[in-house]
Amino acid sequence: MQMQGLCSWRWHQALVWKVVQKANAGKASASVGFGIEKLGLYAETSAVSAKVAAGIDHTPLQAHAQGPAASAETGVSWDYTGACVGASLGEVRAGPFAVRAGLKFGAGIRNGVPEVDSGPVTAPCSIM
Repeated sequence: MQMQGLCSWRWHQALVWKVVQKANAGKASASVGFGIEKLGLYAETSAVSAKVAAGIDHTPLQAHAQGPAASAETGVSWDYTGACVGASLGEVRAGPFAVRAGLKFGAGIRNGVPEVDSGPVTAPCSIM
């Protein structure tokens, strides 16, 4: 099952903001990208049983709930610069804050906000 709605505004040709609502069930994916959409280099692999998400792309104004899930990502891009790996039975995220019934470790800057993944929580940090 996949539902998706989006609306996009373009500022010049490089900056693209999208208002997105998504719901997925039983999705496994792997992606590596370089180019204008991510504005850099980005790689992610994930397996997610169910996920619901809403927000505005390229901003901290995003939220999701998912689980069970396992993922790894790394990159130097507009959306994410850093590296992390984790697995959980369930995860809830709002902006730079996340809690999970599982573990995730890593550090990076996501949508302009420095964050640290320290096991069952993700939180913004002031010193990287």
